[in-house]
Amino acid sequence: MTVPFLLKIENLTKTFQVGSQIIQAVSDVSLTLHKGNILGIGGESGSGKSTLAKLLIALTEPTSGAIYFDGINLKDLVKQGDNRWRKEIQMIFQQPSSSLNPRMTIEQILKEPFIIHRHLDQKLWLERIVELLELVGLSSHYLKRMPQELSGGQKQRIAIARALAVKPRLLICDEPFSALDVSVQAQIIDLLMRLKADQELTYVVISHDLAALHYMCDEIAIMHAGQIVEWGPSEQMYRSPTHPYTQALLSAVLPFTLPAG
Repeated sequence: MTVPFLLKIENLTKTFQVGSQIIQAVSDVSLTLHKGNILGIGGESGSGKSTLAKLLIALTEPTSGAIYFDGINLKDLVKQGDNRWRKEIQMIFQQPSSSLNPRMTIEQILKEPFIIHRHLDQKLWLERIVELLELVGLSSHYLKRMPQELSGGQKQRIAIARALAVKPRLLICDEPFSALDVSVQAQIIDLLMRLKADQELTYVVISHDLAALHYMCDEIAIMHAGQIVEWGPSEQMYRSPTHPYTQALLSAVLPFTLPAG
């Protein structure tokens, strides 16, 4: 039985005009992602990865091309003002310190998705918030804390909890562990893998860390200068890359393993 595509990207292009110069941040990108799988997008800084992530959640509009979620063109939904799809696709941003409002408590931060998406009866919000904290390995003791009172790893756990609040089907993870030290990176990766299985999630994981992508992903696509230069099964990409750019990126990569315990 064929597993349907949850996400399909066709000839996606995004250009920006800076003064008199036209910059093509994403160029003719086509990708597919099966439901329940993890697609890794790898490449150096400036390759177009984060712009692609913003396109996938309609934070920026494509110059051309199409994004289909569960067979529906997102551009059509945006034009119609139909935002119901937004709770189906959530994003974990690159810098948890920047993505969490420093003037809000953790309880307020986790309550925000319910308010925006009108999700869940208000009487059940606190119960769900405590449940979200437990999902990411934190307790109700964090409810009244402010983001600046938390470590980097704890902030990222809150960001993950917030993304899960409205029970999405697809998570876009933009460099979800790049701002963390090595041991905390491993904890966050382990958490994301467990949540994927428990919550039946599908991921797009964007990272310059190809060893982590190899560990996590079913498939990996490599971006360079806005284009996908190579795409295939994770093991094949890691062991036998064919494109010189992918080979160069992998030449200095050490294997990724989770720490014991």
